Amino acid sequence: MYTFEDSKKLLYSDTQIPDIFISEYLPEMTGIQVKIYVYCVFLSKNSKKINKLQFARTFGLSDDEISEIFEGFIKKGLFAKKGKGYILNDLKEREIDRLYKPRTAASEDELDEHGGILSTINKSFFQGIMPISWYTNIEMWFNLYKFEDDVMYALFNYCSDRGLLKYSYINAVAKNWAKAGIRNSFDLDEYFISYKKTKEISSKIAKKLKRNAPFTEYEEGYIKKWVEDYKYGMDIIELALMNAVKISNPNLQYFHKILTDWNKKGYRTKEQIKEASKNYKNSKPGTSIDETMLKRKINEHYSNIKGKNKRRLEKRELEVFEKAPEIRKLQNDIANISIDSLAMKKEDKENAFTKIDQMKGLVSSLLVENGFPVDYLNPIYDCSECSDTGVLPDGSSCSCRKELVEKIKNA
Repeated sequence: MYTFEDSKKLLYSDTQIPDIFISEYLPEMTGIQVKIYVYCVFLSKNSKKINKLQFARTFGLSDDEISEIFEGFIKKGLFAKKGKGYILNDLKEREIDRLYKPRTAASEDELDEHGGILSTINKSFFQGIMPISWYTNIEMWFNLYKFEDDVMYALFNYCSDRGLLKYSYINAVAKNWAKAGIRNSFDLDEYFISYKKTKEISSKIAKKLKRNAPFTEYEEGYIKKWVEDYKYGMDIIELALMNAVKISNPNLQYFHKILTDWNKKGYRTKEQIKEASKNYKNSKPGTSIDETMLKRKINEHYSNIKGKNKRRLEKRELEVFEKAPEIRKLQNDIANISIDSLAMKKEDKENAFTKIDQMKGLVSSLLVENGFPVDYLNPIYDCSECSDTGVLPDGSSCSCRKELVEKIKNA
């Protein structure tokens, strides 16, 4: 038996999409997500049934891609799961329930007070059709952070200029501004002056340290403290950076200790710091030897150690490669992959590191099989604490360097 449907029924019918979907959900959805949602509304209206395979073929997607999109709809509140199928949520009812819960935010008087700025934000950033949820969000920010109207406008303007007029981003900026003590336009001006100064100094510090990678959140916290709390300019900070020659791996934590010490001692000018440094050197015992000569002897000492251990390692490598030539190839491959990984994407880089670990494991096995200790090709150091540099990872002098200094001074 065949069932035929009157084509006029489909020809004259309409599928309605609520405006709340267009204003609240559509802006953050991809094109394929919108297509699939509209198609689901159409199917739901006509009580049509369709399996996942048919759905995938209709849109040229895989089963997994369809499942991922449906899970996304559930998280957004567009769908609800029911058995093996789905139910389309009533978006109007859902929004009404959300908006008309018992109010614990601003009072009606406060809403009237901010009516002008709400209208301005609506016209300036939403072309007069601001989604309903934004009124609730703005009301919440007014209540939580006590912003004045001009600060609220500046908040939207700041985020709009960056092309990030999204709740998550605006909420994060609002929290940061409130944390910085911003309430009115005067506070905001002071904040941006300080922010600009901190960014400029961050850029100069990165250039001085030849740092290509961006500073981490914690490193930026150090710089912010130097500029905003200690009130130090680049002239003072640069004096601290000059200490980079004392450590093998300059880091902001090391410089933070120096600048914090200067701040505690009340040093505010370059002259005070230089004078204090001069007095400190003159007061140190055993300063009869010239500092330049001392540094030269220390550098020669560690250079000789590194040269000696390098030759020892090269001798071991020749011994191993002669007995197990496949280890040479593995080590060359490891070196090449390590270099190539510098330009890889995150996922490819993880795969490369996994492959390197496997190859290193194979090298270890081959060493043992051929009668060598498993660590026979590891770097050789006289001092494992500082790897023959004389400086520990935190920037302080290693015990071997301290002993060397005493030995040189007492010679």
